[in-house]
Amino acid sequence: MSGRLGYGLVRSTKDPDPPVGDFLLLYPKRWFTAITSDAINVATATRTLKLSCDKKSTNLTFKTYIMVQFNMKTCKNKLADLFGDALPQKKRMYRRHEKGLLQYDKMTFDERLRRLTYISQIYPKELLLKGDMEFVFTFNETKVCFINGHYISTIILAQSFIEKFFYDFFIRNNLKKQAASGLAGMIKYAKQNNLIDTFILKKVEDLRLKRNPFIHPKDWNYPHDLSERMQRNKTQPHEQLEKDATEAIQVMFTLARLKL
Repeated sequence: MSGRLGYGLVRSTKDPDPPVGDFLLLYPKRWFTAITSDAINVATATRTLKLSCDKKSTNLTFKTYIMVQFNMKTCKNKLADLFGDALPQKKRMYRRHEKGLLQYDKMTFDERLRRLTYISQIYPKELLLKGDMEFVFTFNETKVCFINGHYISTIILAQSFIEKFFYDFFIRNNLKKQAASGLAGMIKYAKQNNLIDTFILKKVEDLRLKRNPFIHPKDWNYPHDLSERMQRNKTQPHEQLEKDATEAIQVMFTLARLKL
């Protein structure tokens, strides 16, 4: 990932401590750098600051949420297990893994390029997301998962983003009780009160039902699990999952573009 650009979010704060991560950001008097989908605004920048991976921010209070663009450089931390014990770093093992990864890159390149091309064709133009770090990073990671063929992750993350999107919409409309009822409750309320287009609600509900068996234990005869859908649609597992993930991405992008 070294040297590649990605989208993230830094929120304005009076506290000078930076967010955790290895980011290359424009640093004015406050954390403030605006960006559109195709260009970065550097007019307010006073200097460039590289933040280290081990930099820790504590008790930051954020009020303003602003999209920024950062450089995603790989953090070279030492490998360790769950308990913090260092793992051995053997050059021979590293080279074997490097060779395997290069082979994987070559084998999957055409398919990843196909999915990346599709993403670029349906991506909302001039999109500017506003929200917390979880909201923005969920959106970005869903795209990355889809491009790399991680379809189950795409389905799960797409619904996570959509639920956050619905929750924000309900809160802004003074529907805190309904927002706390979860995605199923919000879908039901929005349908009963004509708050959101019924076609969109139907797509979101379909996605929710497909996601459920990946998150919650279900009976063997659950009508929306992968096996049942494969049988109905006469598809193979990977083929069905790609179809489901594609629909999830479509719904996520459509909602991100809407101004509810």
